[in-house]
Amino acid sequence: MFSGFNTVDAPSTSSATEESVNAGIILPDCTPEEGYVFKGWATTADATIADAGIAGTKYYPSSNCTLYAVYKALYTVTIEIPENGTLTIKNGEAVITTGSSVEEGTILTIEPTPNTGYKFKNWQYKVEGGSWIRKTTNFEYEVKNNVSFRANFDEKEKYTINYMVNGVNTNIMQSANVLQSQMAQCCCDIREGISGVNYNIQS
Repeated sequence: MFSGFNTVDAPSTSSATEESVNAGIILPDCTPEEGYVFKGWATTADATIADAGIAGTKYYPSSNCTLYAVYKALYTVTIEIPENGTLTIKNGEAVITTGSSVEEGTILTIEPTPNTGYKFKNWQYKVEGGSWIRKTTNFEYEVKNNVSFRANFDEKEKYTINYMVNGVNTNIMQSANVLQSQMAQCCCDIREGISGVNYNIQS
């Protein structure tokens, strides 16, 4: 026979006849304390997964038992607006906005995107009461505390290109400042043996 619940704002015990046990016990809802979310009912006190079921579903006990409420802590995510780029934090496909609450153990994806003319430097996180931790790889974070995120971007280097034909500085095209990784094209007279040459500028 089903013997009871152990939770906040739910009946402390619930008895049942053999007939009702065979038909299943409808699991009650529960109001957690502030900062937590109720996930359902478990058959052991230290469970992190609601193996007995969620509120409103039926549970079929095989003997006297106690069911335990499963809670997860909620933590606040703060996102600083970066300069020279954007920072997107996602929970799966859902975009997280600053001030949102997420469950403990949630895996967040970090997506820093530089503006034109800038490149990614690092992303950082800081748990409540801690210091900023820098990361340049591993764009995921498991939430275990209230946490803040930010991203940093550097301006891409610029290079000056002079065009030389047969050792002579030509005026075919004016010298130009080109961003790192940008493609520069020289369109020279085909009689000089060079036409439409591309140069990929790297640091």
